[in-house]
Amino acid sequence: MMIERSEIPYIHWQKRLVAAGSDMLSGEIVSDFSDIEQEIAVIVSTMIGSVPTNPLKGCDLMPLIDMPSEEATPLICQKIWDAITAWVVRVEVDTITATPVDIQHWKVTIPWRPRGDVLAQFKNFDLNVRLAGGFAYAS
Repeated sequence: MMIERSEIPYIHWQKRLVAAGSDMLSGEIVSDFSDIEQEIAVIVSTMIGSVPTNPLKGCDLMPLIDMPSEEATPLICQKIWDAITAWVVRVEVDTITATPVDIQHWKVTIPWRPRGDVLAQFKNFDLNVRLAGGFAYAS
């Protein structure tokens, strides 16, 4: 059942992104921290140049696809930090860490908190980043 937009009680929300092959008509939404974490995953997955109205928007991970893991890992952390601080204006980000899981696959931990909430503790968001087929995938 679809939710009518007028029935959504949140200021910040977006449609829940679903995996390929899932029911896109579920009508589910995300709000609160899930909304922010989905925004982070989207910006990390967005390739530079893929947004026609803003070609600089995204995260420039694809040049790292052929690098050895020990060289790519610190660059992945830096590029993700750069993208989040530039494009996800609702959050402050602390030091990002990445752990290689497999070839072209890292578990990335992104400590963040809502901007302006200086007394809050950082919240960790674990994200799997895969580079394959000319695309970056974050989940």
